[in-house]
Amino acid sequence: MPNLSPTAPAARGIFDRLDVEWDVLCAQTSVQAAVTNWLMADRLADDVAAVTDSWVRGLGPAQLLAALQPPNGVVTDALTDAVLRALLRRAAGRDRSATLAARVIVQAMIPAAVRMTRGQVRPFGGRTFDAIGHMTIAALYVVAWSGRIHTRPGRPAANLALDTLRHVCRELAADREEHGEVLAAAQDLADRTPGPAEMAEARSVGAAAAAAGLQPTGVLSEGGSRPRSSGAA
Repeated sequence: MPNLSPTAPAARGIFDRLDVEWDVLCAQTSVQAAVTNWLMADRLADDVAAVTDSWVRGLGPAQLLAALQPPNGVVTDALTDAVLRALLRRAAGRDRSATLAARVIVQAMIPAAVRMTRGQVRPFGGRTFDAIGHMTIAALYVVAWSGRIHTRPGRPAANLALDTLRHVCRELAADREEHGEVLAAAQDLADRTPGPAEMAEARSVGAAAAAAGLQPTGVLSEGGSRPRSSGAA
């Protein structure tokens, strides 16, 4: 059984850890044999071997990734789509082969996942890059295992990225909604004169709320009092 979760330094970010895990995965002979068998069964081995300058019996996850992430654009869209659709079909199962196929898909989608993560990081008051990265990778696995993408028309990678982004945005929206309820409840508290620490906290919370799109109508005063919201955030 391939080891899909080797130990990695805890301080490394999610995308670095995935790269470390991928290198370990590529070195496993059982994984290479599984990938070769997949490509031969799906009649993709000859094409992948040709574009990666490899021997058919030497195909493994590294060559599969090269077919999905062509460095110089020589791989045709048709082959890239065919390989990804084949992986998505396998990932829709519930066995070890499905887990491995989903892992290959995630590795191929890391560049897109990094872009999605960067696009959702807020400069203040939001989740960290690594936290959203974890969320994005988890969403990628969910979408890959769903069995929906390979049946759709169009580019499977684009459909996969779009569904993943929807999952991430939905979770982040729910998170902001939860914080919005906390801020709304705080606005109903009786006003009082705050100390310096509370004033700083109020400004911090106000900036975080603004970054999350939850700022109530009005501006925090220097005294720290909060005007009541004129409506829902």
